[in-house]
Amino acid sequence: MKKQISFLVLLLCLSTIIVKAQGIGTVSRVAIFKSLPNFIKDLRQIDSLEKRQNVEIEFERQLLQEQGRGIVNKYNPKEEERMETIKKRMTPEDTMSLKKLLDKGDLLEKKKEAYDKKLADMQKLNIDPMLKKIELSIKAIAVEENLDAIFYIEDINNLAAYLNEKKDFTAKVIAFLKK
Repeated sequence: MKKQISFLVLLLCLSTIIVKAQGIGTVSRVAIFKSLPNFIKDLRQIDSLEKRQNVEIEFERQLLQEQGRGIVNKYNPKEEERMETIKKRMTPEDTMSLKKLLDKGDLLEKKKEAYDKKLADMQKLNIDPMLKKIELSIKAIAVEENLDAIFYIEDINNLAAYLNEKKDFTAKVIAFLKK
């Protein structure tokens, strides 16, 4: 329901902008990105690294959970029984083993945070400056062409009944980026 409402609000905003706009243009995000080979390479590298790290972290998390359940299940916990009560029945060895697993879980969270920071740093160093450059290029073309709005064609393609191909400024943006 929220998605439908959000979509309707977006549609209403877009239609208001389109009705009031003196000049509207479009650009292709895909074509712009493809014109910047290092940008695509960096995006793929970040995406690949993120997927690998997520798989690794999730695998380790599940392994820790299974090991923890193996220790706790030996004590036949009741449905509503709290962990503190179960620990009181545990042998000292099992209590220590459970503590080690919890410590490994904490280390795993720190590892995830370090991975996330590395990804954010890569994004900040390689992607964000290029996105800013694209944004500034689009803005410069909009000013040069006296346009009120430029939309990414990929975002409005299904909403528009007709788009004037003469109002596609992708090539100009790409040329501006290559200056």
